[in-house]
Amino acid sequence: MTTTENTTYSDPRRYLRRAEASDYLARRWGISRVPGTLAKLATTGGGPRFQKLGKWPLYSPAELDRWAQSQLGPAVASTSELKTLQGAAAA
Repeated sequence: MTTTENTTYSDPRRYLRRAEASDYLARRWGISRVPGTLAKLATTGGGPRFQKLGKWPLYSPAELDRWAQSQLGPAVASTSELKTLQGAAAA
């Protein structure tokens, strides 16, 4: 069993290193972002907010949840409904 398999993310005060943040996003949200992608997003922008402790970036579960939620599109019942929403947004 790996360390991340033993980790619980229920404590909102616990900060996660990049590999743990990657695992958290995959397990909780089904969003696959490898640690290297999170590192690139930390440089270029567009990723979850983080804090630094020395040289280590730390992610809070609450910030990861906010970022994951922002990546999701609207809930729709069909692709035609999605096309209608996209058309309305473009107008």
